[in-house]
Amino acid sequence: MAKTAVKKVTVKKTAAKDWVFNRNGQAMTDSQTVAFVFKKEHKQVLRDIRNVLKTADEAFGKQNFIASTYTTEQNKQAPKYLLTEDGFSLLVMGYTGTAAMKFKVEYITCFRKMKEELHMQLPGAVKQYLALTENERAIQFFQQRLELDNSKKELKQARPKAKFHDEFVNAGGLQTVNQVAKVLGTGVIRFYAWLRAEGLVQENNVPYQVYLDKGYFKLKEHLKKDSYTAGVTTTLFTPKGVSWIANRYLKAGCPAN
Repeated sequence: MAKTAVKKVTVKKTAAKDWVFNRNGQAMTDSQTVAFVFKKEHKQVLRDIRNVLKTADEAFGKQNFIASTYTTEQNKQAPKYLLTEDGFSLLVMGYTGTAAMKFKVEYITCFRKMKEELHMQLPGAVKQYLALTENERAIQFFQQRLELDNSKKELKQARPKAKFHDEFVNAGGLQTVNQVAKVLGTGVIRFYAWLRAEGLVQENNVPYQVYLDKGYFKLKEHLKKDSYTAGVTTTLFTPKGVSWIANRYLKAGCPAN
């Protein structure tokens, strides 16, 4: 019985422009192509890669030599590796000779052209970022971080204002200091301390007459239980006073929060 000839698998990437390809936005080649270009058996290139991985840094190996597979003509899965430019350079470092040097140069040119093509596809903002030096990138990072922190601070300060509008803009009644402090996101003791520091209320927490006359506050007298002589005075904000104190507090940066 005549033996069936087994056709040898070859890589159909004869043109240099096909040696390097785009994989998820990164210029890469593979072990099959390297074997074809440098006229080596694929199993020999696989052995060379595995020898490199034995001594290379583990993180570097995983990043630059990616294990993969391909389908043979016998419809079987066989191993191969995808290589970044750094992985390729490390692998072929030991390939010597005039022909090998020629192929290295051509390969480097292919990687450069592919990276240029990928760079042209990037958005303008990304191109500008990549054009920066490491120091410029660091400065830009900290500037963006500072802007983000400031935005968060402004948002935090704006929340009481938003809540204030929701709860009080249409309110027609009087509001206690406790109620206003709660809406502004602070405690009543801290809020009273701020009112005193601002010169709006006296040490006994009673508003100064000038602010009573402007209609910002109103005082309400309550008789104590079981007493007809002594009373308790409660300080209340008028709707006008609520709007006034909220705007003043927010402009001050919510100091009592």
